[in-house]
Amino acid sequence: MKKLFQLTTIGLFIFLMPFEAMAFYEDVAENHQYYNPIKALYELQKLPEDTNFKPDDKLTNSNFYKLLSTFGGTKIATDENLNPANFPPKHRILSEMFYYLGIGTNYLFDKENFYFLDLDKNSPLSPIAQKASEIGIVEDKEDQQFFKMAQRLTNAQAADYLYKIYLYKNPDALEEKPNAINIITITETTEDTRELGTFVDVWNVLKNYYFYKEELDEEAMIYDAIEGLLKTVPDDYTGFSEPSEAEEFFDSLENEFEGIGIMIEMVNEQVTIISPLADSPAQKAGLLPNDIISKVDNESITGLNLDAVAKKIKGPAQTVVKITVLRNEKELIFEVTRQKITQEAVTGKIIKENGKKIAYIKLTTFGQDTAKELEKTGKELLLDNPKGFILDLRNNPGGYLNSAIEMVGLFLKEEKTVVKVKSASGLTEEYKSAVDGTLAGQKIVIIINKGSASASEILAGALQDHEIATLIGTISFGKGTVQNIKSYKDGSIFKYTMAKWLTPKDRDIDKIGLTPDKIIENDTATTEDEQLKAALAEF
Repeated sequence: MKKLFQLTTIGLFIFLMPFEAMAFYEDVAENHQYYNPIKALYELQKLPEDTNFKPDDKLTNSNFYKLLSTFGGTKIATDENLNPANFPPKHRILSEMFYYLGIGTNYLFDKENFYFLDLDKNSPLSPIAQKASEIGIVEDKEDQQFFKMAQRLTNAQAADYLYKIYLYKNPDALEEKPNAINIITITETTEDTRELGTFVDVWNVLKNYYFYKEELDEEAMIYDAIEGLLKTVPDDYTGFSEPSEAEEFFDSLENEFEGIGIMIEMVNEQVTIISPLADSPAQKAGLLPNDIISKVDNESITGLNLDAVAKKIKGPAQTVVKITVLRNEKELIFEVTRQKITQEAVTGKIIKENGKKIAYIKLTTFGQDTAKELEKTGKELLLDNPKGFILDLRNNPGGYLNSAIEMVGLFLKEEKTVVKVKSASGLTEEYKSAVDGTLAGQKIVIIINKGSASASEILAGALQDHEIATLIGTISFGKGTVQNIKSYKDGSIFKYTMAKWLTPKDRDIDKIGLTPDKIIENDTATTEDEQLKAALAEF
């Protein structure tokens, strides 16, 4: 039901409209195998306006990017070293089409039910084949053959792929005639479509018969409908962001921004601080993980969504924002001066304690390159022959799953399970880390607290389960789910929970957190770092 509703709301932007008659390619005969898709795309002005199409010629790099650029309506910058006369293989054509046209490829698909018999389900190309089959790009359904991923396509075959992608992205566009697009009319009432049919009928009435129809804001109607749909979802990490909010979301993932430096999430319908960033204005002002924000600049945020609250908190450097929080049922007010914040994902140093050298590494996030930075920092600190390593994951809200998986390999001498991911289909897949071994055999102590979440918990949980590291600090945040982000052509994004993860020993830490081997609290009334002192005492 939810999937159908989502596709229909997007499809409502497509209406029946007249198409001006245009001259067609002279060399594409009506009896050609791919006449209809080529004709349909041409009339949609999604193919080059040339005299000839050369449908049966092998597709060159030059022609491929010309087709893709015309279809997508924007010029694509290609690699200067790419020979325009060469013929790209099928897997690159599909991969590039999916990438440039915003088609997400799911790498967590159900491999046990992988459809094709002529392609290894564990091949790095199998997710591309899986997505292609969802779109309808299948060469031989009856014999379950995808055909060679390295084969070369013709111009006509590439156009057919693009047409299938067009229909996939516009599910309400039906091919009644090659040059017409029609809205789906729901005539059958079933258990799955009854409410959907009601929604479409209300939309059509408002569009066509409502007295004040000229005053309607269609975009706002769609966004409000989506927001209403998501109000019924029992998950704090699933949400939709309009284009302006989505832009701010991606800006927040950058290493440099202006603000107070806190990560917030909606927990039990309350805007909750997951963690203040290290050395941020928020941390220096005294804001803590698990603080519940109730007011911003003395104005209640009750009823506002996460993006609206974030917008109120953000602002130019050197301006002040007043944050009111509830902590242990007590109301506290903090005045925080916004600053330009630059995060370093990995920092390291040698700490000398009782005549011993101990390597200390602070991780603030799990970005795409953080594993490489950790490896580099670890190698540099090893030159001082330390007694071991302290990995500080306090107030680290996480990041990319693959980054955590790569990091675990730095501590391994042999391949081991890092995390188990259970998808919506019920399939559980184990992810193992490649063995790097840069820090294997070293004594490892990890410090965590309530602000350690997501990828931080995956790393700490894996090393704890494999008895590679000792955990010190307080119980972590407890974010045991995995999210995916879909971005749409209008710039909006949909973030949804796609899976739950478990530690190698099948521990589900969602809303529970990791329990340290030694629980050590930091006294907020002093500046002493008791957790770090306890970690140093392990050596």
